[in-house]
Amino acid sequence: MKRMAGLIILAGALVAVSGFAAQESKTIGRYVACENFAGAGFYWIDTTTAKVWWTDMTVKEKIEWKYYGQPQGAKAGEVGTYVPQTNKSGSGLFILNSVTGEGWWTNGKEWKVLGKPE
Repeated sequence: MKRMAGLIILAGALVAVSGFAAQESKTIGRYVACENFAGAGFYWIDTTTAKVWWTDMTVKEKIEWKYYGQPQGAKAGEVGTYVPQTNKSGSGLFILNSVTGEGWWTNGKEWKVLGKPE
């Protein structure tokens, strides 16, 4: 009985830790996924280079990765340098540079420079 209780406690601890680790990796990992509010699939962002991909999940047989590029002038940095923000009111994705304050928006066809707060 003690052994069973110990296993249950250990299993609960592992689930709690893995859930915490998943949240942490989502916010500070090299690659971060963002929801696409304008359709199917999701965005996949490299937080060190600002490179962006989109998963086209409209074809049931397979998933296609479409490369959206990266903002002009984006330089490789530490993990978490480029922070993605979803566009909840429309298509595209915002990318913010957490070091310089610069920002961009993309819909996969074009990139727009947002500048930075002064």
